[in-house]
Amino acid sequence: MHAFCDDFDTPGFRYGWDLGMPDGGSLQSAAATSPPNAFSSKTPALDAGESALADLHARVLPRNGATSYSFDVRIGSLTFPAPAAASGVTLARIERLDINFNTHEVLDLVARPAANGFRLVLQEGAIDGGGGFSVVAAHPLTTPLAVGTWVRVTVSASPWDPGKQTATAQIGAAPGETFSLVQSLPIGLGAFIVLGVRATGPAGAAEVSYDNVTYDDVP
Repeated sequence: MHAFCDDFDTPGFRYGWDLGMPDGGSLQSAAATSPPNAFSSKTPALDAGESALADLHARVLPRNGATSYSFDVRIGSLTFPAPAAASGVTLARIERLDINFNTHEVLDLVARPAANGFRLVLQEGAIDGGGGFSVVAAHPLTTPLAVGTWVRVTVSASPWDPGKQTATAQIGAAPGETFSLVQSLPIGLGAFIVLGVRATGPAGAAEVSYDNVTYDDVP
């Protein structure tokens, strides 16, 4: 049994999630890996300086700082006018809750344009930073992510161990890619796994679907 799971087949797609800001989120049944429904995250076209998000947050309690979550994802549309292409769009992230009940965005999964689709990048955020997300390290994945195709993505972090903690990302059946983290993820009071698009302009309209979400503690 998973510590958390959702296939979005309950009456409301926010059911089981602690927080939700899905202004552009909805259930959709046209494509789902676990019928009848998937979560569709949509953001509009954005001008420079504008931003939008449509995501869901689930609070989890990692043991020893370890985290592992998986989801099926399908990019329906995602376009970037240059030079915004370099920044990409966030598809998922991990936020940690410290002992003072402050949240810190510590590990983002970002899609950036590449030949024949997109490349995913694991981005580490500044744990001690204030609001927002300040990138302290970026770890590009070599496996491409095609448009219009469902694929399973798994992101995990090893148990908390200062200076020795690693993160692994796997796309579909390709081998997992492991990276040494610049900074260890704090244990704190728990974490949030967050799924959904977060985009900053200039960017075209985005539509990304999610299904079969699972989270497990890694002892």
